[in-house]
Amino acid sequence: METTILVVDGYETVRTALRKWLEIEFPTANVLEAVNGADAIKCIARQAPSMVIIDVLLPGSNGISATRKIREKLPLVPIVILSMYEDEEYRVDLTKAGANAFIPKRQMHTRLIPRISTMLDAVKV
Repeated sequence: METTILVVDGYETVRTALRKWLEIEFPTANVLEAVNGADAIKCIARQAPSMVIIDVLLPGSNGISATRKIREKLPLVPIVILSMYEDEEYRVDLTKAGANAFIPKRQMHTRLIPRISTMLDAVKV
């Protein structure tokens, strides 16, 4: 089964940098990009990802409602929240919406790749 990672972030520079980093760390993975929740749902309709990485702040919606909609469509796919906002309120709301993990952007360089690896390994089992 091919690994596909969907990156959802409103900032093109962040999406592009994250996609390039993921392509280096997971060379056999197909990395897709979406700019907001609606775009993510369109991507999911075309190809179900193995994992979704989504920001809290998205243009036209927010990561909480987008996570909820993605979770409805993909009940078993891991969803990782990557955000500048670290408030406990966001973590609680995102967990209720169906997120599996919350990683602050300031910690992504040390925590993101190990977390993705663990989650993808669990999906393959």
